[in-house]
Amino acid sequence: LVVVDDNAVMRVLLCKSLEALGAQTDTESSAEAVLKHWSSRPAPDALLLDWRLPGMDGLALARKLREMGARQPIVMVTGEESSRAQELAIPGDIQAFLSKPTHWSVLRDTFAAVLSGRQAEAPLTQRNLAPPALKGRRILLVDDNDFNREVGSELIALTGAVVDTACDGQEAVEAVARGDYQLVFMDIQMPVMDGYTAARILREEHPDLPILALTAHAFAEERGRVMGAGMNDLLTKPILPEALFAALQQWLGDDLSVHATEPAPSQDSLAKTEHSAPFPAATRSVAAPAQNWPLLDCDAGRVTANGSEAFYQRMLQMFLNSPATQWTDLAAQCQAVDLEPARRHVHSLKGMAGSVGALPLQAKAAAIETMLKAGDAASALAELHDLESLLVQTRTSVMEYLQAVGG
Repeated sequence: LVVVDDNAVMRVLLCKSLEALGAQTDTESSAEAVLKHWSSRPAPDALLLDWRLPGMDGLALARKLREMGARQPIVMVTGEESSRAQELAIPGDIQAFLSKPTHWSVLRDTFAAVLSGRQAEAPLTQRNLAPPALKGRRILLVDDNDFNREVGSELIALTGAVVDTACDGQEAVEAVARGDYQLVFMDIQMPVMDGYTAARILREEHPDLPILALTAHAFAEERGRVMGAGMNDLLTKPILPEALFAALQQWLGDDLSVHATEPAPSQDSLAKTEHSAPFPAATRSVAAPAQNWPLLDCDAGRVTANGSEAFYQRMLQMFLNSPATQWTDLAAQCQAVDLEPARRHVHSLKGMAGSVGALPLQAKAAAIETMLKAGDAASALAELHDLESLLVQTRTSVMEYLQAVGG
């Protein structure tokens, strides 16, 4: 399989996942490189393309390969705009579309489908991933959201690293001046000092310090701004454990066994995989009540929690306790001259909702955030009643779930 992505962390993550499924991988960072080497390398069985590549994008690359006679299945990975990519794609060019971050089981089921000529089905499955061993390393996590700092710290701590946190760019600059950090995770949108400004200051003073941006967007222009500010790469939020561990491996680790909890697959497992339990029951998370929870996709939330039911319950409790999920007068904020406080509030709500699996709430908050970013306060105000109602219902679902599991 050929993996094409200009993001080095994503290339490592995708290749590790595919190789653990028995595939042999090759990589390129641009469409131009793929075309340059196309005739000189053995024909791949399939391709995995990022859409937002520099220069020629993934859709244009797929069209060019089809014009050159390529018949291999092509799977495309996009950011938040998967539906837009599907609208623009020429029928037959792309066999499946995936969204970032991409879970390993989604890759497994998607390639099992396209290689056998079936339509891809990609259910999320929670599991425990083995993190890289980083005992003794010091990492700084910078984010203005309490929920993100707590969840991120707990995931990073699984590596054995020492984790410190900062709430804004100014605190980050001061923390790095005091401490010896081997890596910084930097949120972009923060009060006091944003991530871009902080990264520029840190890069001048610490030219070799890895700085990885944390952003809700995977657009090419966002990546360009990140790199222009002196950061090394970016991770999209909400961050899946395997994406986080792959990033840590890329910049700090010597060995990463992302799939260490599973038996080694055979070389033909991609073509033969069925939609069954992907790992032994002993490695699955603690069983939760087998009932549907309105507005709450628990499987998606447990993926963020690295397959731990106990961790997922703590995330849900943090969600309930967060000021962003306790309704305030957003209407007044949306009617203010400065819409930034309202946008930040909705942005935080969107991020937390995505992390715990409250996907309808995440989508509604994302839509209102887009309106506020565009300065369209009237449209945002018109959506606030639905947002409040959805938030109340989501909180009720979370509380009912926690009561049922005893959390």
